[in-house]
Amino acid sequence: MPNDSADDEYPRSGRDLLTLIGASIETNQLTSHQNNDVAVISPPDSPMEVDEDALGSTDQLPDEQTTTIHPDRSDYWIQAIQIYYLLQVSDFLHPLHNETALDNARSVLYEGFNTILGSTYARWVELLEQLERREDMGGPARDGSRHLNYRFIFMELVYFLDVAKPEWSISEKAQKFFWTHVRLMKHFCGCGECKTANDILMGMSEEEANNWFKVFDIDHQTVAEAVKDLMVREVEDPAFRQTSKYKQGLSECKENRQTFGRLGEEIDWLCINAVETRKSLNYTRRELGFEDDLSPESDCVEPVVTRDDIDSPDCPICFTTYEMSCIGHDSEIYEHRPVRARCNHILCAACFNNCITSGLERAYDCPQCRQSFKPPPLHETAWAALRKAFDDKDEDPEPSAKKTLDCLDAYLANLPVDLQNLRNAHFPSREKPPALHELIHHILGPTGQVLEWVDDSLSPESSEEAHYQDKARLGIEYLYLCGERLRAYLEGDTKRYRAILTQLWPIFVRYQICLFISQVDHWIYDLELQMIFDEDGSNEESTLLDHAQCEFVNMPSQAKPPMSDQQDEDNEQPRSAPAASPYSDIIEPQHSSLSGQEPPAQRIERPATPHPNAPETLHREVTAQIKRFDQRFGSRYGRTANTEPPEQSYTSREALERSSTKGGHED
Repeated sequence: MPNDSADDEYPRSGRDLLTLIGASIETNQLTSHQNNDVAVISPPDSPMEVDEDALGSTDQLPDEQTTTIHPDRSDYWIQAIQIYYLLQVSDFLHPLHNETALDNARSVLYEGFNTILGSTYARWVELLEQLERREDMGGPARDGSRHLNYRFIFMELVYFLDVAKPEWSISEKAQKFFWTHVRLMKHFCGCGECKTANDILMGMSEEEANNWFKVFDIDHQTVAEAVKDLMVREVEDPAFRQTSKYKQGLSECKENRQTFGRLGEEIDWLCINAVETRKSLNYTRRELGFEDDLSPESDCVEPVVTRDDIDSPDCPICFTTYEMSCIGHDSEIYEHRPVRARCNHILCAACFNNCITSGLERAYDCPQCRQSFKPPPLHETAWAALRKAFDDKDEDPEPSAKKTLDCLDAYLANLPVDLQNLRNAHFPSREKPPALHELIHHILGPTGQVLEWVDDSLSPESSEEAHYQDKARLGIEYLYLCGERLRAYLEGDTKRYRAILTQLWPIFVRYQICLFISQVDHWIYDLELQMIFDEDGSNEESTLLDHAQCEFVNMPSQAKPPMSDQQDEDNEQPRSAPAASPYSDIIEPQHSSLSGQEPPAQRIERPATPHPNAPETLHREVTAQIKRFDQRFGSRYGRTANTEPPEQSYTSREALERSSTKGGHED
C-alpha cells in the first residue's frame, strides 16, 4: 500500500499511476523498477527498439535522470486473479497440451499461476514480501530442459501490471502478458523449448497470430464456438495403448510416466482439479460451521488381554504399577488397568482419560508418539489413498487411472455427513441464475465493475450461507464429473465423454464464480481495513489478513487431518532450481549480507559478475514488449495507441471508495 505521508507529487490512485506510465510508453520513455519503486527515465534520442541479441545489456542509467514514483499496487492482486481465471477458462476450453511448444508455454504458464495465485490475498502479500527479500519461490524443472521459476513469473506479472492501462480488458491483458512472457523466456531461460515457442510466435503471420490469440478471448461468440468444438472431441481408442508405438513411447518416458499421452493428460487434469477442489471444500465446511469431531471415546482403546503384551509393569506416563489382576476379564472398575491405543502403545486407563479430558492442544494424541487416539475419518483415509495414487508418477497411465478412479469413488462415498446432506438436499428455488456468458463477463470484466458486482452478490439481500451451500454442492458435483470424464476417456466411450463435458462446462463456470466471489470478498475486506489504518495513521500491527489465510492455517488442532495428509495440503515445496544464466540476479534469489547469516551450503553457482541492472532490465523489456505487441496487433482492439481511457474506467481502489459512499446498494 502506498504511504499517505508521501509527497504530494506522488499519484494518489492506481489509475493516475497507470495513466502516467502508459503515457511513458507512448512517448517512448524507459522505465526501470527496483525495490517496488518505478523510475521514469528521460526519453532516448530515438524510438526504443529491442535488440534481441543484446537484451539486458544496457548500462546503468544516470541517477540524475531519475524521478522516483511509488506505485499503488493495492489492486494488483485482483487484476492478477482475473488473468488467472481467464487462463483457467482457456485451459478448459482449449486443452491443446503437447500440440506445439507455444501451447505448452500457455499450459506451463497456467501451472505457474495456479501455484502462485491459486490461493488467498494473504499468499499474494507473502509473495510480495518474498520478492522484496529476493527469496526463491520454487518452480519445476522438466526433463532437464525447461526451467520455469515462479519468482521470475511473479516479477514479470508485477512489472507488467505496473505499465498496464486501466482501459485494457482482461483478455487484452492476458494476451499481452503471454506475448511478453514468451518473448522474455527465450532470453531469461534460454532452453530449447522456450526458444521454439518464441520462434513459432514470431513466425506466425498476422492472421495466424490473431487466430491463435483467440484462446484468450472470452466474448460470447468466441466462447460459444470453443464450447461447440469441445463437444466434438474424440477420445483415444483403448486398443491404441496396446500397440508397439504407444509402448515404445512410454518406454522412452524417463519420468512422470503417469502423465504420458492423452490419457496421462486427463489424469493430470483430474489431479490438479481434485486437490484444489478438496481444499476448497474443507474451507467451505469451516465457513458453514462444520468440523470433524475427533474427540476420542473410551472405545478408542482396547484392553490388554495377556501379560505377554506388556513390556514394563509400570505406566510410562504416571509410573503407577498396572493392576495385573484385571487382565483377561471384565476390568472397567480398575482405574490403572493397561489399555492399548491404536498406535500400539500401552498406558493405564486413568492416563488415557486424563489425556482426552485435559483440554490441552495435543489432548487427543498419544503422549509417546503423538498419533491420534481416534482413527481419522473415513473421508480423510480415502483422500490419503487418492493422494498416494496421484503421487505415483512412475506408474503407467492405464493402471494409474483405474487406481485413481477407485480411490476417488471411495472418497466421494465417504464424504462428511454435512457435505452428503448438502449434496442430496433440495433447496427452495432461488432467483434464476444468469447465463454462462454473463457470469464470465462479470468475473472477467473491468476490474472496478467486478468489485461492485461482487459486493452486490454478497449483499444482505442474498444469504451468505446460501452462497457457501451452493459453493459446496457445486464443488462436490464438479469433482464427481471430473472423475466421470476420466472414466469415459479410459474406457474409450466418446459419446459419454462428450455428454460429461456438456454437463461439466456450466458446473465448472459456476463453481469458479463461487470461488472468485469468496476470494474477492475477503480481499475487499482486507483493503477496507488497510484504508482505515492508512487514514488513522496507525502504526499498530495489523491483523487484517488473519481471516484470509490459506486452507488449514488456522484450523483447530483437533480438526486437522493426519500429518501425512496435512503435508499434502501445504504449498508446493521448491523444486529443482534453474540453471545459472547471465540474468541470475532475476532468476535466483540473492543472499543479503544485511541478514547476518551465511548463505546456504547447497547454493547454485552463478556467474562471477551478474548483470548489475537485471531487475531494471526486466522491467524495461516488459514495457518494450507491450509496445511491440501494440505495434503488431493494435488493430485487434480497434483503437490507436493514443486512445484515451474511457471516462468510466477506474481502479479497484476507486471502486471501493465509490462503493463506500453509495450508502447502500443501487438497483
